Amino acid sequence: MRQANGLLQLLEEAKWEITRWAKPLGVLLERLRKETEPLAYEAPERPDGDNLRKQLDIIKYYLEKGLIVQAVTLAREWLVSWMCLQKGDRDWLDRKSREPVEEALNAAGKRQEGKPVEVPS
Repeated sequence: MRQANGLLQLLEEAKWEITRWAKPLGVLLERLRKETEPLAYEAPERPDGDNLRKQLDIIKYYLEKGLIVQAVTLAREWLVSWMCLQKGDRDWLDRKSREPVEEALNAAGKRQEGKPVEVPS
């Protein structure tokens, strides 16, 4: 998200020069901007609803591009982040914060398979 955000800024800075000196590249510039925009967010480490909404945009982008594995992987990470945020854990990128949530999700999955597993609250 951060690199895409940086790329958008670079594209904006280069826009005038490209449209003046290399007009055919202007079309590519706009296309690249449109492709990059859904991936950009200035504060990917900030635990808030805006971040989670941006991650949902990225999941949708992956699905539209046929990147199913990437979409499912990010969706699982999104769920862990959402659960951390719901329980008030503001350090959602810290492994120690994520592990209990991941363990609970894994236990819930095993329970869905019919295995006798205790799912933590």
